[in-house]
Amino acid sequence: MSRKILVAIDGSDAGNRALAFAVEYCSKVGGDLTIMHVLMHGKPAEELERLAVTEHLVKETASRILPDELNLPPSLADVLAHPEADMARAVAEIGDYLVQSARLEAEEAGAQNVRTRIERGDYADAILDVASDIGVDLLVMGRRGLGRIGSLFLGSVSNKVLQHAQCTVTVVR
Repeated sequence: MSRKILVAIDGSDAGNRALAFAVEYCSKVGGDLTIMHVLMHGKPAEELERLAVTEHLVKETASRILPDELNLPPSLADVLAHPEADMARAVAEIGDYLVQSARLEAEEAGAQNVRTRIERGDYADAILDVASDIGVDLLVMGRRGLGRIGSLFLGSVSNKVLQHAQCTVTVVR
């Protein structure tokens, strides 16, 4: 029975379903749940916008990275176009919001021993490194994340994790 569970989230619908699966599993069988997010890197503003809209983060992010909260732009792309905006800070704020919201959701659903991790770097490598670091028994992730191209095939991150993980991997559709 899996006692250490890692779920990788990215704010996508598939990531949210992976979180729900991991939380339900943990609440039924117990064990430690680690929720992780790998900070987006090299993503254009429109990809960040998709994430922010999905999570309704535009106003929260704007209020943290812009000095004037009175005239909030309607979209994250507008926020990041502002000369005083800090892209790295926006990405970090979104990541922090994602894991903290996921932690609350997990604890409210009955998961015990919930921890969070935010990592940087290659998505698949970061997931594999955390899985190895904490010695997980089960790794849960979505089939496809926020990438622009949808297909019938596994996403490149989930495919790489499946190929290299040293633990059981559940990929949620």
